[in-house]
Amino acid sequence: MGFILALLAFLLLASPSSAERNPYRSVSKALSASAAKASVRTVAVLPFTAAQAGDEAGGLAVSEKLVTHLVQEGGLQVVERTLLKKVLEEQGLSLSGALDAR
Repeated sequence: MGFILALLAFLLLASPSSAERNPYRSVSKALSASAAKASVRTVAVLPFTAAQAGDEAGGLAVSEKLVTHLVQEGGLQVVERTLLKKVLEEQGLSLSGALDAR
């Protein structure tokens, strides 16, 4: 499912018709509609990897703009990236056995 949403986002950003409008708005609308059909209510947007080395800020800017438009679109709960990182770190520690389940 995540792959399909990522592919959809890529196709919408690359399409000439969405380039004439705000591509982030087009993508956020399409992702929100797809999520609703799949009964997905919570999403997280991870930083995009820059196409060129040394342009990490560009990937971060894309993800931030997409998050902004997803929140404005409504209908989805968008998880903060910093919170997601903390949860993933805790899951990694738990799986490693370093944490007690109690």
